[in-house]
Amino acid sequence: MIPSNPYSLAFLLCAISFFIVATIIMYAMTGRVNARLPDEQRFSYLGSYFAKNRRIAETYRSLFPKGRLLWSYRICLALGIAFMLLTARFDR
Repeated sequence: MIPSNPYSLAFLLCAISFFIVATIIMYAMTGRVNARLPDEQRFSYLGSYFAKNRRIAETYRSLFPKGRLLWSYRICLALGIAFMLLTARFDR
């Protein structure tokens, strides 16, 4: 259902945008991690679920302690969730 309030529609579009950017960042993290892992330990790009994303994040943190992709990923997820909450708040 499309939100009736123009503010909530704008918030929804922002939330979707942040979630898409977070997904792109996760693919970038997967690529950087896979470049340093042996073939049998590499992560697949297909399929995304919580446990896999967490393992990729932990591996990224251990391989790149000062890497900024994990920080950017978490910020995008937090902003996406915040905008979803704003969408729910203003769609009344």
